[in-house]
Amino acid sequence: MENRAYAFAAGLFVIMLTAAAIGGAMWLRRDRHGYSVPYELLTRHSVTGLSAGAPVRFRGVEIGRVEAIWFDREVPGQIKVRVQVDPDAPITRGGYARLSYQGLGGVAFVQLDDDGKDPRPMAVPPGGAAQMELQPSFFETAEDGAQQLLARIDRVAGRMEAFLSDDNQRVFMSTLSSFEKTSDQYRALARELEPSAKALPQLVASATRTVQQGESTLRELETVAANVNDRLATLDSMSSAARQLERAARDFSGQTLPRLNTFIDQASWDARELRQTIAEIREQPQSLIFGPPAPPPGPGEAGFNVKTKVRK
Repeated sequence: MENRAYAFAAGLFVIMLTAAAIGGAMWLRRDRHGYSVPYELLTRHSVTGLSAGAPVRFRGVEIGRVEAIWFDREVPGQIKVRVQVDPDAPITRGGYARLSYQGLGGVAFVQLDDDGKDPRPMAVPPGGAAQMELQPSFFETAEDGAQQLLARIDRVAGRMEAFLSDDNQRVFMSTLSSFEKTSDQYRALARELEPSAKALPQLVASATRTVQQGESTLRELETVAANVNDRLATLDSMSSAARQLERAARDFSGQTLPRLNTFIDQASWDARELRQTIAEIREQPQSLIFGPPAPPPGPGEAGFNVKTKVRK
């Protein structure tokens, strides 16, 4: 009887201890910070070191926790990280997420930041989660840069190897030999040009004098050009006067001369009439008093007499 009571007490103690452990675990796992706003971080990069329960920080201040990590079934190769953040966190539409690490242990956490491009608050759909891009970590970016740098170094090394091949070395040595010969020729040429270089100051002085004489000649030419311009101006004025005379001659020939000819013809006609009148006055002076005699009557007029001669 005592063994049964002891077994019952032991079983009851184990049940109570298990319930207390489960309750303690649930109490420890419950959200004591009020992280209730869901976000889904989308990325195609590695999330090494990030696990559920990792902190979410906004510019160094903890505002949430990582809830779950899984692959997106709709977009191959894409990873979704679900986080719960504080509803009072100042997350805007210009915000983004980046994977950061604590110390040298490789433990990762989510670092949120804002580029300030869109200050409007991030809208969370009812019953869903707002989505945000999870950018690669600094180490992954540095690794990609290092790989690109190594690739460039590899290409440079290949080019250097091709440049330092046996054929290129022979060409390079031949070029050096040609350069040495050319240098010797330049030195010989310099020795030959040394007397000319010594005479160069005298040539410069002579050239200076020549230039000065040329300037004097140019000034004289300017004076001559000015005189020629004056002469040309005079000739232009004379040419203008000649053109005016030519126009006057054309006007006289085309207008005045015809009128003068008409006047002379009229004067000649009047002179003939005057001579005829004077001749009639000489023949019949009484015409000045009585006027000119009446003409004889014509046929059909009174006083007309026809003298008829009859042939025998």
